[in-house]
Amino acid sequence: MGAQPNGGQIRDHPTLIAAPFSFFQSRAAHFFQIARSNGVYCASDNAYMTLDYIAIGQAVAFPILFAAGLVLLIRRSANEWVLIITFLFGMLGAFSINQSILRNLPSMLPADHLQATTAGQAWLSGFVDASIPEEVSKGVWILVLLIGWRQYTLGHGALIGGLVGLGFALRENLAYAQTVPEWRILGVLSHGEWGVIMGSLLQCALSDSGRRFRVAAGAFLAPIMLHGLLDASIFLVDAYEAKNGINPLDPLPAEKIGPGLVAAMLMTVVLEIVSLVWAIRLIRSVRRSPVITDKIDSAES
Repeated sequence: MGAQPNGGQIRDHPTLIAAPFSFFQSRAAHFFQIARSNGVYCASDNAYMTLDYIAIGQAVAFPILFAAGLVLLIRRSANEWVLIITFLFGMLGAFSINQSILRNLPSMLPADHLQATTAGQAWLSGFVDASIPEEVSKGVWILVLLIGWRQYTLGHGALIGGLVGLGFALRENLAYAQTVPEWRILGVLSHGEWGVIMGSLLQCALSDSGRRFRVAAGAFLAPIMLHGLLDASIFLVDAYEAKNGINPLDPLPAEKIGPGLVAAMLMTVVLEIVSLVWAIRLIRSVRRSPVITDKIDSAES
């Protein structure tokens, strides 16, 4: 781990948390967590509590706002109570499965480190510590809802998947409520996108008996790859910082900027754009398709 943050510097410059480069510096979030837990971030307990309430408010507000927007866009004939329960399944069920998986997996990071220190650790952690357990956990509940409640979820794969992802993001946000606000928006948006993608593909798999296994495998593989590559690109910044002795709370020296750092940041941006465009195309496809009421009626009967 790099040098611990200086309490006086943090008190004098609280806006460091909003510095542009900190968007890519997850290590800064860990440092701020340590600083806050030691009571050195703010000058008074009241300010400390205010920041915590703001962080928690943001952690809860973003997923709920995005979920409401998704429902407004593609709710169609879906029952409102089913949508609320779906969101709760993502928040409680999927997150619980993810935590159970993680408890039985060895961390890809060294025991005495909170971030990747090598490129190999960054790649492994992005998939083993993050994308695989999280996407599998969400996929399990999406399948449960699409199969077990098909009379209510028929034709709503994108919506069900998106709500499970956003519910998961809310619970994850509460676990990381003290991280920088930019991370919370990116995390919520990404989980919503990957949920829409997975839900749409799983719906296709359930309705195509000839290619069911291949499409279902792709439904899991696509979000796992997008998620794993995105997280790995962020963790590669951690590894670059560790390798070059960069303190995440300090301004980035110009001489420390190298091709590896720029490539990792560009990779993050490109992967997020790919996920967003794919999800938007699926949402537009749902909005353009007609509501097949006869199938819904027959399923309910």
